[in-house]
Amino acid sequence: MLNQPSPAADSADVFWTSNVHLRFDGAILGAVGDRGARRMQLEKELESMRRSERLALRLRNKQTGACSLPTEVLTAVFAHAQEIWLPSRRKLGVKNGVKRLRSGWGWITVALNTPSLWTTHTSCATINHNFIPELILRARDFPLSLTFTWDGEIHDDFYDTGAHHWFASRICRRIKSLSFRKLPLKIADHLEWWIRTAVFTALEHLAVETAHQSDSLSQALVQPLSSWKATSAPQLRSLHLDGFHIPWSSEIFSGQLTCLHIELPREIEIDSLSLHQTFPLEYDPDITLPMIHLPRSLRRLNLNSYDIHAHLAMYWFLHLVVPGHCFVCINAFADSYEVDLPLEATLSYLWEQRTGQELMLDAYGVYFDTTRRPHSQWERPNTTWGYPTTGPDGSFYLGITTANDSMLSLTKHILDLPLDTFTAITFTTDALQELHNAYDEPLQDWQGRLCTASAVTRVAVQMEESEHLLDAMTELDSQSEVGSGQFKIFPRLETLMFYVGNALPGLVSRHFERNITIAVALVDLVRLRMNNGVPLREVMVSDQIQHWPLWDSIRAMVGEITFFKDPCSFLSKRTRKHNS
Repeated sequence: MLNQPSPAADSADVFWTSNVHLRFDGAILGAVGDRGARRMQLEKELESMRRSERLALRLRNKQTGACSLPTEVLTAVFAHAQEIWLPSRRKLGVKNGVKRLRSGWGWITVALNTPSLWTTHTSCATINHNFIPELILRARDFPLSLTFTWDGEIHDDFYDTGAHHWFASRICRRIKSLSFRKLPLKIADHLEWWIRTAVFTALEHLAVETAHQSDSLSQALVQPLSSWKATSAPQLRSLHLDGFHIPWSSEIFSGQLTCLHIELPREIEIDSLSLHQTFPLEYDPDITLPMIHLPRSLRRLNLNSYDIHAHLAMYWFLHLVVPGHCFVCINAFADSYEVDLPLEATLSYLWEQRTGQELMLDAYGVYFDTTRRPHSQWERPNTTWGYPTTGPDGSFYLGITTANDSMLSLTKHILDLPLDTFTAITFTTDALQELHNAYDEPLQDWQGRLCTASAVTRVAVQMEESEHLLDAMTELDSQSEVGSGQFKIFPRLETLMFYVGNALPGLVSRHFERNITIAVALVDLVRLRMNNGVPLREVMVSDQIQHWPLWDSIRAMVGEITFFKDPCSFLSKRTRKHNS
């Protein structure tokens, strides 16, 4: 059965047929005598009907699902489409640069009359230059975000990107974000003049990156960025530099920056790198980040972090591949924040990366050296309390400062690691106090943990609190044969150093009669080592206690007694508090 027309269709046919007869019927229009004039009038009638048809089609399309969307929704859809539907200069056949789709004129109207859709251009270099005035007009007075990406298949030179058109002074004053990507050297040379002369009144974000990370931008572009004036972009808040570096004294690194991203080429000959409270990423244990290989030229690396972010320096170090000859210093001023987990991870990573020879233990820091110092340098401690900024090649210092001394036991973390490669260990008073503290719980089985340091031949101790370690060093190994002279702790010990340090006389007395307990422990150690056939070759003593009668008594039991000028290096917690 054939489809029968609906009553609505019949009604529409009757209405429009009668109107057509009304406008076009020759009898009704018979008053128009001239046939030529009559035809012209009919042509105008037809043109008017065609315009009405187009209007009717638009009104009909508004009733479809896509065209009935609110303007705000359509704007959001178009904004998303802009990110994935980039302009192309290879296809210029579309009239007026806009392809009208069957979805309706309503979409085009929304797109053309929404300024926010015309303010962000992620591919300025591929936009036909002739469209720039129209784009600026559509954006009205809104700030602009422009990105130029070099494409060698399209662009022959700087001017082919159209950048010089976008850098007209009236446009520059409206640019809020400006990015240059994959810039080759030949483009950078031309770009220098425009960067140097332009004034970016509204600029808040600037990004410049080279074509390849191995390239460096020409000096022509480095120069205007190095001599950048704050007045060139008074609103600059975000800076991204990739592939080259400029002096830190440049005004482009203003105090108002809230976002700074710098990527240096791997071939850069950098000697020293210091980062204070400046680290790329917040630590996330669920995310695996790529390792960062620092240049072979690096000699010193200093990382400092504070308070709630104290852990960042240590976690970031875990993602660095540092040259073996580079001195590393990490300081975490943790205040009341816990840093046990990052500390443990950092020390484990260090033990994996480097083979230690000398170790200094302090409650506030640990010093790790990969080389054995000559005898002439023994009397000088490896480092001083006070956050060193330099040290011998391959050495490492990790300092932790907390508001409460009992929050962290750095000595415990160290003794949890193998010590079999070390040949020399230094204990400060604070480290000795952590081993056996009369007020807090002593470190569990610290004697057993020190047994792993079987290769140690030199031990240095600070006098105060040393008696417990000296006593432990007299204990024979129960597993060895009787009379073998095998001591449990430091069985290969040859040299014992006795520091006093920078302790105030009012807090730590140098008088012999006030240090009898320590003297007894020292005499017992020397005697037992001699009686078991492994006498000490040398005892080195601070000249601050050279007057003790003890030294004449033990001189025959050791190979040599040497007095040295005790450097003002070691401070105990009590002394630090007293000085502060």
